[in-house]
Amino acid sequence: MITPVFAVLTSALPSGPALDAVPEWIHFYGDLRVRLEETLDNDVAGNDRMRGRLRARFGANFDISDEFKAEVRLTTLNPGDANNVNIDIGSTGEGQAGAEAGIDRMNVTWLPCDDWKFKAGKMGNPFAGNPVWNEYTWDGDIQPAGVFGQWDISDDLDVRLAHFVVTENSAAADASVTTAQVNFGMKGDNIDWALHSSVSNWSAEDGYLSSFAFVQTEDFMIWDTVVEASMDDLTVAAQYISNLDDDSGDDTGMVLGARYGRDKSAGSSIFSASYFDFDANAFVSAVGQDDTPIAGTGGPDGMNGFEASWMYWWKENVMLRFWVLQADNDTIDPLRLRFDLNVNFKR
Repeated sequence: MITPVFAVLTSALPSGPALDAVPEWIHFYGDLRVRLEETLDNDVAGNDRMRGRLRARFGANFDISDEFKAEVRLTTLNPGDANNVNIDIGSTGEGQAGAEAGIDRMNVTWLPCDDWKFKAGKMGNPFAGNPVWNEYTWDGDIQPAGVFGQWDISDDLDVRLAHFVVTENSAAADASVTTAQVNFGMKGDNIDWALHSSVSNWSAEDGYLSSFAFVQTEDFMIWDTVVEASMDDLTVAAQYISNLDDDSGDDTGMVLGARYGRDKSAGSSIFSASYFDFDANAFVSAVGQDDTPIAGTGGPDGMNGFEASWMYWWKENVMLRFWVLQADNDTIDPLRLRFDLNVNFKR
């Protein structure tokens, strides 16, 4: 039940002058999102769907020392669906009752020196990605659990390595993914360039990742590369994805996108748009985004479409976002219209 959980949290936090009593090494943060969404031609019968959704997250960062940091975060959640932490207004299990919440981040970071960083626990996606929209191949709601390391070779070059346990099995080998990434940046007189290239090897006992609907992970070694260029407020990006272990021919994907705007102060705006085209086996679609109106980016039939949005900061901590998302496979071609109200807070 989310209501009593947040009641305990808010009652535990000091208010007014007492806030100064909170140690400076504890930094609270959180956000609340209210979403209205309509999907046109939602199914093969051409029916439309309207729904409202809620999401709330509350966390804290702890500066334990110069070398050690920690993080814990609580979020609303949908049990059994790691891609979805939204509460659907009026859904059968949640409509007039409370909703469920759980811890989606719990990690410790060790900083032995300026050039190295190590993290263990359940964390946000630690890899660099598409600057226009970075959720195609890894949904932002999924918080992987395992170990991560980063070596900053120079200001323009770093190497990252992680091993995440995806499904813990009591009677067989755990399903897991190991990812290595190289990130390189170069600043020019007028244009700044960056390259992010990673290889992810998915593995599981008997070739199955049980919690993700029997995805055959023995056939997924994903090479994911993003090239981006920035000039003033404009950023453009191209992303190419290839499943190196797939022999079916349905093993590649691509994204082309642009983003205009950087400032997030009151009264500022950011515009973005992307076009995508994914084969059925381009990557493990079960961990990909779930925002487009066809569930599961890519598989099983492949998918193409676009997303476009306008973000407007009404206040520094209040952002409005208008989305248009379209997806197309061999069966349906739905269009999704979305409005988000995002409120952020921190201490």
